[in-house]
Amino acid sequence: MNGKLSEKALLVSLRLHAPKWQRKDRQITNEVHSNHNTSNDAGQYNKSLLPKNALTKIQSADSALRLFHAQNTLPWFSDGTRILPTENFMSYHHGVSELKQTRENAVQEFVANYPSFVEQAKVRLNGMFNQNDYPDISSIPASYGISLDYLPFPDSADFRVDLADSDLQTLQDQIEERIKEVSETALKDLWERLASVIGHIVEKLIVPAGSPGGSFHDSLIENLRDLVNLLPRLNVTNNAELEDIRLEISTQLIAIDAQTLRDDIDSRKKVMSAAQIILEKINLRK
Repeated sequence: MNGKLSEKALLVSLRLHAPKWQRKDRQITNEVHSNHNTSNDAGQYNKSLLPKNALTKIQSADSALRLFHAQNTLPWFSDGTRILPTENFMSYHHGVSELKQTRENAVQEFVANYPSFVEQAKVRLNGMFNQNDYPDISSIPASYGISLDYLPFPDSADFRVDLADSDLQTLQDQIEERIKEVSETALKDLWERLASVIGHIVEKLIVPAGSPGGSFHDSLIENLRDLVNLLPRLNVTNNAELEDIRLEISTQLIAIDAQTLRDDIDSRKKVMSAAQIILEKINLRK
């Protein structure tokens, strides 16, 4: 690894906030317990406050944000904080900004339809409807907030606390060991991404064209092309083997478009064979 990781990456945390649109109905829960002679902890009845499709666009926007965040960063901790290589900062920032706007538009549309959703609930829930379950419309936009925080990547050399030298050295050693582990995990993550995408290509191309399971979307190759273009910005450890494999993929797997792979048997076999060989190389490095 060339240079400190703290000089080549930062940490980014993405959290999407949303209100809960389910409520426990105590009256119905008590009735069920009473009718079936069960104990009070046997279960509970939760009612959905909104129609099924009311949140579809917001949920879709949330999924797109989470996917983009995961694809454009590397693993750090399981709390949602991830490593963002500085090489990928501008692309990440612009992409997140666009997806945030899409989510905000979805929230605005939801708010515009909110009074109608409440009126529908009066009919749909009937006796279970409770106006107090529904927040005031003015509070809804703020409840769909997005927290995006950028933090410096830790550096053991900058770790300063009032401790004895021996204790401080122990802590610095632990930080260095953790950074080493993170670097290895980040590299493994990239190998696994490649293995997943190329493995899917092999699964599709190994089936003869026209046979059940042999058809595929253009995204089969486009997804690999996107990953190949992204890898240089995520290869924060400057791993030479990863770059060599990326170049091999560029020349052997993504130079041919998806339609050619559908129409030309020889091209399909050639790419499938190359994909199998590359996949074997990747699996040895994961």
